[in-house]
Amino acid sequence: MVQDPPAELRSDVSLNDGLYQLHLKGNVPPSEMVHKGVKGPSALIDLKYFSITEGFVVDYMHNLCSGCVREHLEWMLHPKVGKRMWEGMEENNIGMDHLIKAIDSRIASVQSSTSSFRQLRKMSLHANWKAREYLVWIVFYAVPCLMGLLKNEYLLHFSLLSAAVTILLQKSVTVHDLREADRLLWMYAVFYQNYFGEKRMVYNVHLLSHIKTSVENFGPMWGYSSFPYEGQNAYILRSLLCGHGDSNEIYSLPVSS
Repeated sequence: MVQDPPAELRSDVSLNDGLYQLHLKGNVPPSEMVHKGVKGPSALIDLKYFSITEGFVVDYMHNLCSGCVREHLEWMLHPKVGKRMWEGMEENNIGMDHLIKAIDSRIASVQSSTSSFRQLRKMSLHANWKAREYLVWIVFYAVPCLMGLLKNEYLLHFSLLSAAVTILLQKSVTVHDLREADRLLWMYAVFYQNYFGEKRMVYNVHLLSHIKTSVENFGPMWGYSSFPYEGQNAYILRSLLCGHGDSNEIYSLPVSS
């Protein structure tokens, strides 16, 4: 079977060409106003010293924490999709509730030696986890809590993502670190399709291939995530007294440190 060559990364030149091709189409239905993924112009194109194709970063809070980590965990705990992944579940007809209780027990036994990360709630409450909890799960809890419960091949797959995230959240990331993290993410994406199917290769999984460029251009992921902004949003919501969220009340709030 002959495979198609890898697609070329989009550049400012190819984007402008796509916009030109859209212009040539003239008046066509909205569903046809697209050329190789280009759907229309952006006001940012005219911004000086800004590259429309390389000027954006991958926000790991949404892409990894609330994205890939959450989706992967949900598929592993899916009563049909994930049943084959757990030791003895198919042979002994063990229910998913029994497995979640075992993971909850392990989570409760983890003792943190630092206050720098958020305490994790029970696995049975994972549908209500915050993005920070998914981060804590993948970096600190996942591998030790799943060892012996998740089959080795699936545990190794999940650990690829855990190792890559840990590397990319270091205080500083070397060229060697970045190459290793990129290799781990590519391996993770390939096996993700093998284990969960092509239909579940969602946009968040695709974005993993762009993290390397993002870190090369802008530094470690912690330097430009949405976590600080989401924290300020929570502060604003807790501070509002007006039932309708009066904008004047928001503007008068002091900045949270």
